[in-house]
Amino acid sequence: MLTITDYIEIFAEYLNLAPVKVFIRRNYDQIEPFEEFENPNLSDKIPTWWRAYNDLKHDFYSNINQGTLDNALASLSALFVLNCQSSWKLRLQENINYLVLNRVITSPNFIHIGHLLKYIKEDPNLEKYSLIAQTDLFEYWLSHHPETIELTVMDRLAVGDSLRIPTKRPPGL
Repeated sequence: MLTITDYIEIFAEYLNLAPVKVFIRRNYDQIEPFEEFENPNLSDKIPTWWRAYNDLKHDFYSNINQGTLDNALASLSALFVLNCQSSWKLRLQENINYLVLNRVITSPNFIHIGHLLKYIKEDPNLEKYSLIAQTDLFEYWLSHHPETIELTVMDRLAVGDSLRIPTKRPPGL
């Protein structure tokens, strides 16, 4: 039977998960669920959320303090990333209409869903524009250009600020 250290070696070789970042959509905090993979010693590569899960599983009452929201979010974000990473391009082509029409797959580069659908169907490499997988809780950039991420996050934060009810009436109105 495989252990977490076996999976870490497999993931490190095939998926390059260490640098992965997941955004929490409510406040745009970042979670790096696999950041420990960068540690040189194999036993130090086990993610904190995995250790907490195992400690809780084996001795719940002694380790109850490890059942934190941070560990829960990190483990859920890890699962979200693994679902996205696992041959997402192949599954995207199979389920494209559902995923795009239901806004699970979006792109800051396309305003109209029809244009995004056309791009995904015509470009099998999907490397020209940024694509985002999102749920109500998480956002993960499937393919991205760093400048697009910064602009999009700043735009969304600005929109959030603009939705605040003004306390003063602007001059001239």
